[in-house]
Amino acid sequence: AGTLIIIGVVLFSYKMKYDSLLNDFENTAQKKQSHLGDEIQLCTNCIETLTVYGNGYFENNAAPTSDLYSNFTYNAANNSYNLDKINDITNEKSMGNITGIGEIPTETEKRNEIILALQYYQFFSKYYDEIKDFAWIYYISENDFLSLYPWVDSSDFAYKKDLKQSPYYVLARPENNPSRANVWTPVYMDQVGKGLMVTLSAPIYDVDEFKGVVSIDLTNSRMEELIESDYDGYLLDIQNGIIATDTAYKCSEEPLNLKNVLKLSDSEMEKWKNARVNTLVSVKSYYIYKSDFQNAPWVLVMAVPKYRIIMDAFLFTIPVLLICLLLAYSVLQNRLLKRENDVRKKAEETIREIATTDQLTGLRNRH
Repeated sequence: AGTLIIIGVVLFSYKMKYDSLLNDFENTAQKKQSHLGDEIQLCTNCIETLTVYGNGYFENNAAPTSDLYSNFTYNAANNSYNLDKINDITNEKSMGNITGIGEIPTETEKRNEIILALQYYQFFSKYYDEIKDFAWIYYISENDFLSLYPWVDSSDFAYKKDLKQSPYYVLARPENNPSRANVWTPVYMDQVGKGLMVTLSAPIYDVDEFKGVVSIDLTNSRMEELIESDYDGYLLDIQNGIIATDTAYKCSEEPLNLKNVLKLSDSEMEKWKNARVNTLVSVKSYYIYKSDFQNAPWVLVMAVPKYRIIMDAFLFTIPVLLICLLLAYSVLQNRLLKRENDVRKKAEETIREIATTDQLTGLRNRH
């Protein structure tokens, strides 16, 4: 019975600790999802403000002007224009650079759009100062120019037509985004050397005429901070590419895929993909918690190896087992001592009987 009690106590302790570890894992995953959700909402608010301002700008019939327009320089060597002249420290902090193909626009439509790009800097600089996670904020026009913040000299980076073939532009175009919604790109490598990133883009319209795309780039460094925990975290894009991770893979310079990182089969990938969000599932040798986001087509996957839960729970029960064994040993010792005392008392009674009673007649002897 004692052995059964010890086994029962140890198993109960193991089960309680095991459940507690899984509960801690779920709670951590939920907190990380909440923190990331706040960050995504912040980005969404910024891009929606830029979209409203841009669309409203074209709806206003007043002819805009800007004193900064005189700072444009035409480069005849490569038939392009830029704002490289704005290169003093004060303006670099509050201004970006505008680079485009061809001569400096003088026709009203293109000129007005460039003035919008100049006016955007009041938002770009404010957001960039307040939100340190933004890598770049920019506007790409159908009229072949780029307004990029923070400021970069045109010799380091300038507008090229192939920018309009990039995901952050293509996905926002009318044919791919008829609802004019905000769109997130899959993870990709930044062309200016800031590493892996994703982009939130939104189209700008003059009523029904598509004018261009305003975008915010986010590097994965901040998102890695947000998902960092004692567990393995993976923030996935719409193609299951890893946007950010707090594992050793975060040092990678190439986009990674969850299937390859966790070495999951097709059926195992389908199992977690089809699992309900905010649900703990068992996949292969992992426990996985999956959650999604309201304003981004992303999935946060938190994973913990099963052996880790098992080992931590087992290590927790070792002291309990030792205590139980010590208690059992103590009880056994007490029983042995009691048995020895009983034997001794019985022997004493026998000796006393022999000493006071004649063994043959049963009568009390002279002694």
